[in-house]
Amino acid sequence: MSTVINSGSSLEVQNHSLTDTADVAIQATGDGKINNVLIKAREALKEIQVRSTDNGTEYLTIPAGQGLTIDINSRRTSPFGLVYIRCASGICTAEVIVTYE
Repeated sequence: MSTVINSGSSLEVQNHSLTDTADVAIQATGDGKINNVLIKAREALKEIQVRSTDNGTEYLTIPAGQGLTIDINSRRTSPFGLVYIRCASGICTAEVIVTYE
């Protein structure tokens, strides 16, 4: 599974171990304004659930093999912590790519 980055002058790659019982906050640690955040499962058969702090009880499910790109449009600077993720079932690893202006 490949990832195409089409904007930004630098990027940060994170890997998060997830369970289906606890949310993990996505936090960007780099300098500069954030362009976008890409979230995808490292395992081909695992789904990831995403929620924001504004909608704490409902999750968006990223299907196995797919990714979710959140466009920030350079309006925020680090630290970024508006998104929480967890594995839909069992244990999985999420890859998070943050691009900066």
